[in-house]
Parts: sequence; structure tokens; C-alpha cells
Amino acid sequence: MLVTRREILSGRLQGSKATDVHISFGIGAGYVRCMGVLITSIIMNNPSLGLEFHVFTDGIFDEDRQRLEQLVNAHAAHLNIYYLDADAFPELPVSDYLTKETCYRIIIPKFLWGTVKKILHLDADLICLGNISGLLDVDLTGFTLAAVPDVKKVAAEKIDQLQLHQKQYFNAGVLYIDVEKWNEKDISSLAMKIMMDSLGTHSLYDQDALNIALDGQVVFLGDQWNVVYDMGQMNHNIPSDTRFLHYTGMVKPWQKTGRHRLSNFYRDFEKQSFWHNASLLEPSGYKEMEIFARLSLKAGDFWVALFWYGKYIAEKIRRF
Repeated sequence: MLVTRREILSGRLQGSKATDVHISFGIGAGYVRCMGVLITSIIMNNPSLGLEFHVFTDGIFDEDRQRLEQLVNAHAAHLNIYYLDADAFPELPVSDYLTKETCYRIIIPKFLWGTVKKILHLDADLICLGNISGLLDVDLTGFTLAAVPDVKKVAAEKIDQLQLHQKQYFNAGVLYIDVEKWNEKDISSLAMKIMMDSLGTHSLYDQDALNIALDGQVVFLGDQWNVVYDMGQMNHNIPSDTRFLHYTGMVKPWQKTGRHRLSNFYRDFEKQSFWHNASLLEPSGYKEMEIFARLSLKAGDFWVALFWYGKYIAEKIRRF
């Protein structure tokens, strides 16, 4: 059994409104901070919705656990924490690009079967910028989930590479799942088998596996539900009707490398959260150092860029 125990944090009073939307996350301890800010942004943008959160993790730092408790008490929220076996997926060749947490979204609907009917599964590197009640109107009749097409270049390559009959490829950062249909079709087992059988072949691992397993079973939503943006581009704005902004790529807004105006969406909510006193993370490893140096140069900070290019070169020489 992967789930070793369940903990409930609740600030709800007796007689509180019923749950309208169940929302799940699969994270490691290092992502509790951004998940907490995301939850804060969802609650603040949706005061009339009854929300219940389900967090699947192999551990949470004590300080973050206390902040989560403060969050649910301050917002009368309800949060379930499912602690997973740290040795889950022992057959998985873990790397920088493939982690245990990568697999959590595949198994979460299996554990919530019989508990919830529909689940909104979110990556932790998102921020909510609007009301999400429109999801309740999505008709999943005859389909297993609703999702948003990935960026055009990625989708075109993957449709051809994976030979998808539906001629659509979704980004797995925002998934609105019919839990019963998912389990009737045993998508968890099918997707895990596809992923394990294709290691070294499919570059996006669980996302590729889910697209293959769910080919023809997906309702495609408008881009506003998952605006995929790599801040390393540093070039354009986002649509005004954005519901979820998805910070993909190596550059994240809670890092010093996040030198981008779109980081402000995340940082504004972080200031209003119980992570308001958390410092921006320093570049870690030579890849992040090079990114920070390059983005600093784009921003016109020559001396900062020079300093971090120096650290990047020194770290790369030390490592290799």
C-alpha cells in the first residue's frame, strides 16, 4: 500500500458549505511552498466555492506543515494529506527529469476512487488568476478527463511521435478527471506500464504515457485554463482571461532566476500567504547559475551577470 497514513487539516466550522471542487496535488517536500501559494490564490479568487484539497507527498517539513495549518484555519479550508511510502516505485530510474513525484498524478485517481467523483489535479508550479467555477459546467459525458492542448510546437511533435489518433496532445499540468471512468478503464495501470515500457524513448515520461493511454478520451479546454509559459523566454504577456498560469521550464518565480514580470503574479500571492517571509532561492547547480547569468544580462545587470557567469564556469569545472 503506497499511502501509509492520512492527516486532515481543517478550518471548517460545522455546517460549512458543501464541497464544489476537489483539488489534488502530487509533490515532494520542496514544492510545498509553491503549492501553498497556489492554494492561497485559488481560495482568494474563488470565495464562493466550496473547495477541498488532497495532497499526496512523501514528506513535509515541519515549518511548512505549520504554515498549511495556518492557511486552512485562516481561510476555513479543508486539506487532506496522504503520506506516501518513501520507497514507492522502486523500479523507477530516478533522475533530474524523472522523479517519484512525476508518477503521483498517475496513481492519485486510484486512491480517491469511491471518495470523490471528479478531481481537478494541478501541478504545483501554477498560480490561479481567476474564478474556476466554469469547470463545473464542463460536460465529460463519454470522456475520462478535460485538459488543455500543450504549446503548438510541442503538441505537433508529440502527435506525430506518439501517433495519437485524436490528433491532440495535452499538457498534464491541469487535469479535470472523472475518477470513476478513470478507474473503470484502469488508466493508472495502463499509463504506468506505457511509461515503464518506453523509458528512454518518450521524453516527457508520464505526460506522454497519459496522452497515449487517454487518446480519444479527452475533452479539450480553452488555453485560459492552463497558460503554459516558460519564463526563460522573457518576451510576451499572457491572455487577460487566464485562469491558471503555468510556470514551466527551469525558471520559477520563487527562485532568484525568476527575473521576469510574470513572476509578480506568483510573488503578489506569496506576500498574502503564510510563506510571505520566505526568501527567493539562490541558483543551485551550474545550469541554474548559467540561466541566472543569462537572464541578468538580458535585464541589463551586467555586473550581476558577470558574477554568476564566473560562478557558473567555476562550478562546471569543479563538477567535470
